[in-house]
Amino acid sequence: MTMIYARHTAATVLKKANVPIFQIQESLGHTKPETTKNYLGDFDDDSKIEVTKSLMRFKKAI
Repeated sequence: MTMIYARHTAATVLKKANVPIFQIQESLGHTKPETTKNYLGDFDDDSKIEVTKSLMRFKKAI
């Protein structure tokens, strides 16, 4: 399950950085942009923000 959160977090960070959807799609290995859009829509924004903050705190700790 942690890997799923990491993928969602990475995709969310890229989306918030205005990376085009096709580049996010490619980095996730999706063949269709619809899959990527669904992937990004799985979590509400508050959950995405909290997961991203947790990841950033972890990064600072190592």
